[in-house]
Amino acid sequence: MQKKNYFGKLGELKNYKKEKGAIIAIGGCMMQEKHIQEKLHKSYPYFDIIFGTHTINKFPEDLYNILKKKNKITDVLDIEGDIYEGLPIKREDKSKALVTIMYGCNNFCTYCIVPYVRGRERSRKPEDILKEIKNLAKEGYKEITLLRSKCKFI
Repeated sequence: MQKKNYFGKLGELKNYKKEKGAIIAIGGCMMQEKHIQEKLHKSYPYFDIIFGTHTINKFPEDLYNILKKKNKITDVLDIEGDIYEGLPIKREDKSKALVTIMYGCNNFCTYCIVPYVRGRERSRKPEDILKEIKNLAKEGYKEITLLRSKCKFI
């Protein structure tokens, strides 16, 4: 079985950054892992921002700071971070919507990184879930699926 290279595209971005002056931000579950952050700092020193799943709410601020101060930013918090409400969600489908009701996981499956990088289960407040569902209904969504967690297998 061939090992998948999750960093392959980062190498391609080096020239793009040089030619276009782009800002490179790397985020998500894997960034919560200390050894991944270290690999990025060592092997891909041209990135600008690393952000974890618990700091996505600060991404606009991090981007602003890169534009103003030009210093690299690693913005990763403890895996037991807060749940932030009201972050914008891009939905492709105009009739079906996914609504996350909890984050993290208490199962430690051998193939899954979620409990290690997103922490233990933390539920959203019922009133926040209902508010999101009511707003989606007002916007015309006909089908709403409740999600325990947004988990993608690596």
